[in-house]
Amino acid sequence: MELDTLVRALRCKWPVAYAEVSCNNDLHAVTLKEHLVFTAQLIVELFSDRLNYLERRYKIAEDRIGSVREMAYLTGLLHDLGKASVYYMNSFARGLIHIHGKHHETCQKKKLSFRYHEHIAPLIINFTIHNKYSNIRDAKKDFMVIDIYRTVSRVIARHHATMTGRHPSELQNCNKNIMKILKGMCDQGSKVNWLLDELKRECSSCLCKKFLEEIKSNLVIICDKPNGIPVDLGVSVTFDMVNYKKINEYDSYRIVSTLAGFLIVADNLVASYCEKRVSDDETTPAYVEIWKRELREKLGKLEGKILVERCQW
Repeated sequence: MELDTLVRALRCKWPVAYAEVSCNNDLHAVTLKEHLVFTAQLIVELFSDRLNYLERRYKIAEDRIGSVREMAYLTGLLHDLGKASVYYMNSFARGLIHIHGKHHETCQKKKLSFRYHEHIAPLIINFTIHNKYSNIRDAKKDFMVIDIYRTVSRVIARHHATMTGRHPSELQNCNKNIMKILKGMCDQGSKVNWLLDELKRECSSCLCKKFLEEIKSNLVIICDKPNGIPVDLGVSVTFDMVNYKKINEYDSYRIVSTLAGFLIVADNLVASYCEKRVSDDETTPAYVEIWKRELREKLGKLEGKILVERCQW
């Protein structure tokens, strides 16, 4: 495949969750919508019993407008939203041009890198909290909405936290990169508005639909003046240290940690089973094999129920 054809093919498939150009210049790409929907479906099915336990343990269903199951689904549906930024596509295209212009005696595969993508959705969510709910003082319903948004934001921000330089606490060290990625979300080529509309179709609850609608509308505001958005807006909301003297905050920390674990497992299992790829992280492929064995019975029950056409459970 010629270089121009490769770039056009990538733009046609965009947004993607994964892309690789083989030694023969063949493009293999996984669409972002497909990956997000599969991950959201798997996380709530694979961990349904554990999610039900969290509901009972913290009595969440009694005093929230949204369940832990809904929060888990939202984390799966939005965890890689930042990958839609055309910043990644343009960087990848430049890399292809660089490789194409040199003579190589050995195979030169090229994988698309999405470094720091996990911080973009939390940044948009935190802006939504700041923009719409900052003046709320006494509406209990809105306080619960904020709590749900904050929890989803914290979970997404941590799904690559084990990688060097990717923990949320290190966000302030990559402000310039985050801003470039954020601006790439505002480019029409990102197709992020189309993506959010498509993801909304996968929502079965009013909370899920409202969440995506507010992200879409607040992204419009961000894109109107992207330079005016503080990159560290989310630090005090998403990445703060938990105050263990407050039992509700401690419980929140445990929920975030648990849901982050579920998301990491579901994300990598979808990549392995459905997309035939593995993480670039050196340790993750080994963990995926462990998860396959540990969750074999549960995965077997999902056969014929979820992702049958694409995934070999």
